[in-house]
Amino acid sequence: TSCGSAGTPYQASLGFTSSPSCGYRYDTVSDNQPGGKFTVRATSQWTIDWTDGNAANGTVERTQTSAPVTVDVNELQSVNVGNN
Repeated sequence: TSCGSAGTPYQASLGFTSSPSCGYRYDTVSDNQPGGKFTVRATSQWTIDWTDGNAANGTVERTQTSAPVTVDVNELQSVNVGNN
């Protein structure tokens, strides 16, 4: 999944719904993946405008950082039992 923005800031009112602007929801657990985990990669891109104390300035275009990480995705089910 690729997002064109930073996404939606956390809002308690959204509860457990999917992000309205950018996100990914796993539809299976990671048990059958190598090491029992999914490998995901986060990449961030930005442009830097700078100025120093001597009135020099410039722009660094499209700086990018990327890193992989493994995540364990599980399923949790609960059963509510009423008092009878």
